[in-house]
Amino acid sequence: MSIAFLHDCVGKTASVRAGISELQDAQSRGMITNFDFISLNGMEMRHPFEAYVRLWEELKWQQNGDKKICSPEIAAAKLEALFTNKGVNANSKDKGRVAVVLVDEIDYLVTKKQTVLYTLFDWPNRALQCGSKNRLVVIGVSNTLNLPERLHPRVQSRIGSRRCYFKSYNFKQTVAILKAKMTQASPSYTVFDDDAIIFASRKTAALSGDLRKAFHICRAPDE
Repeated sequence: MSIAFLHDCVGKTASVRAGISELQDAQSRGMITNFDFISLNGMEMRHPFEAYVRLWEELKWQQNGDKKICSPEIAAAKLEALFTNKGVNANSKDKGRVAVVLVDEIDYLVTKKQTVLYTLFDWPNRALQCGSKNRLVVIGVSNTLNLPERLHPRVQSRIGSRRCYFKSYNFKQTVAILKAKMTQASPSYTVFDDDAIIFASRKTAALSGDLRKAFHICRAPDE
């Protein structure tokens, strides 16, 4: 089952990207099978069904080089054919392709019927069952700890039990990260006094431990 679910609280996306970077390095040296990495963010979409269009447009190996902008329905049908049909003749030398898809902020793709989530997590299984030479790996990132338990049973059955929990950053960790980021951004100039960094870190640790809040606090004076 080519599915993984990461949730609560921070560091998830950075960890995934670091892992993907290592895999891409191994790929460039011919150590692993070639794959295409695609990153989607639910918060950037106007509607959950836009995920189909974004995924289809990002694929570099679309059938017949078709990259026309299409509706969610058409994009979903194209992806369905791509991942659930064999797609290539059994005697063909084409070994198929692998797409690794990171779906960040996946909470925003939840609809009443949860069709989008079900389809995204169903394609990897069906590609395997249908013997498709094109394979799909889906990594879902959620900011809600109990999102899997809130999903319909049919969606839960597609997610499986492969989950990775991330703990929130504490005060000391937040201070260390902010200082490192400040030094990286401006090695020769002090952007914030230590007191300001400590304030932002304490505030963040007390609220949720989500590092993005600390970054927002630091950006506020500039805005």
